Amino acid sequence: MVKRKTYKKSNNDTFARVQSKILESEAFKSLTPRQQVLYFYCKNEEYHPKRYKPDKEDLTKFYFNELIWSDKTDPTTGRQGYGLYNANKYQFYRDMDALIEKGLIRCIACGANNKERNIYQYSDKWQKYGKPDFEILPTEMTKSLVNKRNKKRKVKS
Repeated sequence: MVKRKTYKKSNNDTFARVQSKILESEAFKSLTPRQQVLYFYCKNEEYHPKRYKPDKEDLTKFYFNELIWSDKTDPTTGRQGYGLYNANKYQFYRDMDALIEKGLIRCIACGANNKERNIYQYSDKWQKYGKPDFEILPTEMTKSLVNKRNKKRKVKS
């Protein structure tokens, strides 16, 4: 009889759970490596949030503000951010918009007008990416993404 090794889970060790279907999808493959890394960090927030969860009943909702994606320290908790976008903060917004455009994430509360946090949620629209019935609604976008789409429409006309 073979005895299996048992591994103790460290309290500091976290992991992000991602389905293999997502990794093999056209939507995920069309992302840049930086955008893919951002998606993994967002998934890590789902299971092991560094900050407050907006809705503790629904774990698919999360926010990813500047204290999380920069290397700043949160004054209330003393936790250090991930340090993903220190040089160019606008790159974060472009990468998050790309995740929304591919159907991996949707914005359920855009706080740009009120200077509040955007609240995001995981989406399953990535399964229809590249098909004729794939559509991201304006209510699922950030303000910057809506403005970007409106500018493209004005240029085409």
